[in-house]
Amino acid sequence: MKIFCPHCGAPYDVDDTAIGSVATCESCWKDFTVGEVPPPPPPRPVSNPSPTATRCPFCGGEIAPGVKKCRHCGEWLEKTNKVPTKALVVIGLIVLLIIVIAIAVKAYNDMKNEERDGVKQEADIAKEQSDRTEKLAKEIEDLNERLALLRSQTNLSKAEREEEARIVQRLKEKYRRLGIEYKDVVGK
Repeated sequence: MKIFCPHCGAPYDVDDTAIGSVATCESCWKDFTVGEVPPPPPPRPVSNPSPTATRCPFCGGEIAPGVKKCRHCGEWLEKTNKVPTKALVVIGLIVLLIIVIAIAVKAYNDMKNEERDGVKQEADIAKEQSDRTEKLAKEIEDLNERLALLRSQTNLSKAEREEEARIVQRLKEKYRRLGIEYKDVVGK
């Protein structure tokens, strides 16, 4: 059976067993007693309908254009897919946090790479110094052998004495590069 809310005229279909029970109108939220089939409410005046007014698709009530919620039934007329502002703030903070973490990780990796490069450079420098020291030691050893060979002869010519002086001078230079003071054991 068809009944109408006595307060707002919203239509309802109910069973005959509901007669005499109290119901709440879903449009105006007012209570009413379901009775014998009351006469339908008087039609709404249509004498001067607003040329811009429209009807609510849920309750049929007249609504102004551009409204988002019906004033008669309370239904939302526009279903929006807008993301709530709070969610946008949270998403923005998460993105910002990810960016900050990425920058920190990059800086950490760069620092570790610089440390690794620094250690490698120090190792390369130490190797170069070791190689130079070895080379100098070999040169000193060769010069000492030549000097010993020259000094083993008894009568040295002028050229051989000059050669001995040059060898001693070169030995002094080589020792100086090593940071050692040269002392000629068998000298002039």
